[in-house]
Amino acid sequence: MAAWKTATVLTLPYLPQIVSECAAIIPLVCHLASYKQDYELVGQLALTQRLPVDIFPRLGVLYGLSKLLQRSTEYIDRASTKGAESWTVWDVRWGSIFPCANGGASSMIIQHVVGTQITTMPDTLPESFPKDAASTISPSGSDSSVPQADRAVRTDEKASATVSNQRGKVPSTTPPRQHTAKSSSSGQGNLSGGYRRMQTLHVLQFDRANPRVSWLGRVDAVLDSFLGQCLSNLCLLCATAALFAFGLYGSAVVIACGCIARFACKLATIERPSGYLQNNEADKDTFMLVGLHQNTSDWYLFAGDRGIVDSLLNKPMVVVLPSRWNETLAWILRCSHAVQLVAMIFVAGQKGWDGIALVIIMALNVLSRWRWTDGLIVKRWMDVEGIDVHARSFDFTGRTMMLGAIQEFSQSDCESWMDGIVSPHRRRDAWLARLRALAKEQSPGRDEALNNTSDWSPHDWRSILLSSGLAHEAAKVLKKEFVKEASA
Repeated sequence: MAAWKTATVLTLPYLPQIVSECAAIIPLVCHLASYKQDYELVGQLALTQRLPVDIFPRLGVLYGLSKLLQRSTEYIDRASTKGAESWTVWDVRWGSIFPCANGGASSMIIQHVVGTQITTMPDTLPESFPKDAASTISPSGSDSSVPQADRAVRTDEKASATVSNQRGKVPSTTPPRQHTAKSSSSGQGNLSGGYRRMQTLHVLQFDRANPRVSWLGRVDAVLDSFLGQCLSNLCLLCATAALFAFGLYGSAVVIACGCIARFACKLATIERPSGYLQNNEADKDTFMLVGLHQNTSDWYLFAGDRGIVDSLLNKPMVVVLPSRWNETLAWILRCSHAVQLVAMIFVAGQKGWDGIALVIIMALNVLSRWRWTDGLIVKRWMDVEGIDVHARSFDFTGRTMMLGAIQEFSQSDCESWMDGIVSPHRRRDAWLARLRALAKEQSPGRDEALNNTSDWSPHDWRSILLSSGLAHEAAKVLKKEFVKEASA
């Protein structure tokens, strides 16, 4: 240790031992890459088209960047689909199911645009609901023109209370269980007072807009200019020289590694793929449902411009071209990672002011990251590409009502997309048939799927009536909330 102290040009005051020991261990404990570092890195890369490198990169980040330049497509696919949040996408219009191609970027957009205000969907049918829609068919064994289960539904509706939940813009009515019908003892029909698994649907509407130059774009233009880069690198070189003069060699080497890594990442070749944010289908709009799995409680409906949504969920947003130059840069980043690791271990063993300097550099690095927080990255992407996103959140009393509302809101003729969420069944066929009739303002009795089914139990019939009716009412709320309604 004495050899290091005598080699210094400038001297520093005495530092208490407990302070030096704590400062030496903090960077090794707190400044490590997390298990979802690759996932976040690919998400930032997809939106910014640049490799994000800090002044003091977290330990392991440079190694991940080197793998990105070497393996490119394989690395991006693995990090996006098998990261911290593996999203599944259900294409409502086409019926296909696939893992999200840009999970990190989608998560960043969701966190930025989705708010906390939630609208509660109706959980009882209104008095104005068309009665002929429920009185045309009766379940087997019933001689009345109005089914027994339907009479139980309307009895519960008339006896219901008015407003019980004011969480959102649309008030919901929750009837008390004072009048119990045998036909509504359990299952989906028991909306009047049984167990409910609330489903939250966040609808994100993507629309085209003119590209915008905000204050953030002006700041980027100044800092990313040639003069701005020269001044930034000059400041880092001066800081490195000052650290060497005080004998803080580990901290100086860490900053030098950061400078080399930033320079190498700026020279990497990263391009947008052909057809980026463009639509290659006749349909201008699309509807894609996103969730963590089939049994989740939080869902995200990406709707609107097909070019934007399809590029975000189904296609790669960046291309790292394989080349000898990128291989060389990957080797430089890998070496920088090894030198950074050795320097941080050296600081932990050296202790003293070297550890204090490294903690200060770590704090300054956090402050320098203000331009590249997730929210500003999303805002920058939306401004540059000319994209507007309007988000609304809705609470449903059941999954069937939510899926039916999506089906009617999207005006989709495809039903296979929901097979993995709600299994195909004759009751599902009847529910969808009644929902189609309600959407067309026709009598459900005209539909063949209902006419051919004459053996409904009271419980099944009540479930069909409520789920289709509430889905239809929820779809009307969705169309009212979004000015641009779904188009065929």
